[in-house]
Amino acid sequence: MGGFSILAVFGGAGFGALLRWWLAAWLNPIFPTIPPRVDYELTDLGRGLAQPVQALGQWAFEHLPEIEGARTNFDTRNDKG
Repeated sequence: MGGFSILAVFGGAGFGALLRWWLAAWLNPIFPTIPPRVDYELTDLGRGLAQPVQALGQWAFEHLPEIEGARTNFDTRNDKG
């Protein structure tokens, strides 16, 4: 998948949300290491998100100047400092 990371996309929702939505699944119990290690993998449902998320990332990359300009304009208009 070329570096696709579901956690990069949904990380803000928390890993527990990925498990709840059945986008990821534990592969094994927690390893008795410090720090603890747990392996996981995407489910078929989670893997199905790869193409749409990659397309969204490509769109964002292609429109980065406009996005940054919009953020700057917003910040300028809403600067309370």
